Amino acid sequence: MKPILICALHTGMRKGEILSLKWECVDLEERYITLLKTKSGKKRIIPISNRLFEELDILNQNKLSEYVFVNPETKNPYYDLKRAFNLLCKEANVKNFVFHDIRHTAATRMVAAGIDLAVVREVLGHSDISTTMRYAHPVPEQKKKAIEALNNYTSGKNINLIQLK
Repeated sequence: MKPILICALHTGMRKGEILSLKWECVDLEERYITLLKTKSGKKRIIPISNRLFEELDILNQNKLSEYVFVNPETKNPYYDLKRAFNLLCKEANVKNFVFHDIRHTAATRMVAAGIDLAVVREVLGHSDISTTMRYAHPVPEQKKKAIEALNNYTSGKNINLIQLK
């Protein structure tokens, strides 16, 4: 489960995209994943983070199948993660959390890091920015940065409010 969870958190990919990922769509040299079968039907290219690269490199060295994430016993791709994921959540004492929530977490972390919503939209593969906005929960620090940006913009400038009308 660890490599699957790291992939989800470091890419924002959907569970189905992760489980159906084939090695032919992973370019470890250039460090990107190409998703051909997406919910929107559009091809999506996602860069590979250093942390995800480490996991994929290990899996690649011990490749068992054309699929990236496979059951080591059956050498078949996983088709469902509910039982294993729920067990992990229970062991970690995490309640009311489903696999798809990792996608929300990835989006929120990108936004919290100051990544433009248009870029987050591209990474997640949303056709409409309003969908991305639902995933990108406002972060108090970002609100403070926004107000500080306004302050810094006018700082040192003698702005006459009458001239602004």
